[in-house]
Amino acid sequence: MSKIMKENHEINHDQSKTSNFVQWIATFAVFLLALQVGIGIGWASPNNARLLKDDSPIHATTDDISWMTSLVSIGAAIGAILGAIAVEIAGSRRTILLTYALLSISWILLLVSNSVEWLYASRFIMGIGCTLLYCCFSLYLGEISDARIRGSLISLAIIGSPFGCVLGIIAETYLDMKVTASIYLVLGLIGILLFFWLDDTPYYLIKKNERDTALISINFYRGTSSEKELDEVISFVENSADLKEKLNMLKVSVVRKSIFMIMLVFTLPHIAGYMNLMSYMQTILESSKFDLIKPEECVIYANIITVITAFVTFNLIDKLGRKILLIISSIGTASALVALGTHFYLLKSEFDVENLQWLPVGSILFYLITYSVGYGSVPGALLSEMFPENIKSVAACAATLSVSFFGFIVAKAYQPIIDSVGEAYAFWIHAVLALLGVPCALFMIIETKGKTFQEIQDKLMKGQ
Repeated sequence: MSKIMKENHEINHDQSKTSNFVQWIATFAVFLLALQVGIGIGWASPNNARLLKDDSPIHATTDDISWMTSLVSIGAAIGAILGAIAVEIAGSRRTILLTYALLSISWILLLVSNSVEWLYASRFIMGIGCTLLYCCFSLYLGEISDARIRGSLISLAIIGSPFGCVLGIIAETYLDMKVTASIYLVLGLIGILLFFWLDDTPYYLIKKNERDTALISINFYRGTSSEKELDEVISFVENSADLKEKLNMLKVSVVRKSIFMIMLVFTLPHIAGYMNLMSYMQTILESSKFDLIKPEECVIYANIITVITAFVTFNLIDKLGRKILLIISSIGTASALVALGTHFYLLKSEFDVENLQWLPVGSILFYLITYSVGYGSVPGALLSEMFPENIKSVAACAATLSVSFFGFIVAKAYQPIIDSVGEAYAFWIHAVLALLGVPCALFMIIETKGKTFQEIQDKLMKGQ
């Protein structure tokens, strides 16, 4: 008997190693996708500054740059709707393949670009792809992974985004745009090949009534052909709501209240000027007369510090709670924007700012650090906590549409405000909007720290 048990243990151990191998390969493939999304975000700052220079192969005006920044938000709105539909119809794996395809098209457009219109198209498609990633990546990894390592796989995969942002800034600062587009395209093709090799998830296959294929998928990803696991998948799918039922749930007051809260908390970072700061960081430093180090190098260092901050402070959300982190981010980013605006006000007033060169870079660093503490982590956490599993995709779509709408307005208004009243007032306006996070956190957002899903729903029902 002991010999049989030992043999079974060895078989299960081998199967576990096989399943973990496939799951880690799948995680790496998602990491490559998140990496490209991060590169797409980091692409903006160095290239916006480069395109404004007279010797740029493709010369752009400030209005052109404004449109390129805004088109990302318009694309994101379309991506939110497309993502919700694609996941329902095609499943998470095929939605990831669609995302890869769109990002590859974006790089191809950069590769062949010879006018700003090509850049418009590339950034618009990039916006669609960025949103699609967040609609499908966690769902895919959650459906194929072992419960014991699910959180680790999802966390590892999404690290690709901030890492890609830094990589994109460095690459775009020192290499030609067409060279980098070629490199990104190769990375995309590697990811596409990996996902052609990977199977559809068992959950999607059961939804399509392909029981035998779902059993093969379980064996492929987890190294087992357990009927028990298959029954668990079938039970979960049968108890999940379809898209029509999800939309009907919007009639429930607690769901509508939760969606309003999540739209609000996702919007706050954008009206606080995050995308404008990220997209125009190098241009802002150049305009501030900062010359202690090259502005493009400063952008790189600032983003590296942001990534480090995200790693160091990721567990504060469970120690201090969601509300306090939102308040810290709100006050911190507002303070940084006031200081940055003050520097430009002194500059415009012809005050000698030679001894204040630390102020613009210090303000930007303080903004990014305090942003990471709350605005960078709390929205995603609340999205995962405030909604039942069968309504999260609708909530995510609503949140993304809200972000896209306000993101477009903020991005498009940035340059006209600077042209009419100057940088100082643009940053002060963002500072006032950033402070809205304080009353929102105190009076409109519920605290979910340490609460079960049921306790959160009960608190929403009671209107506390």
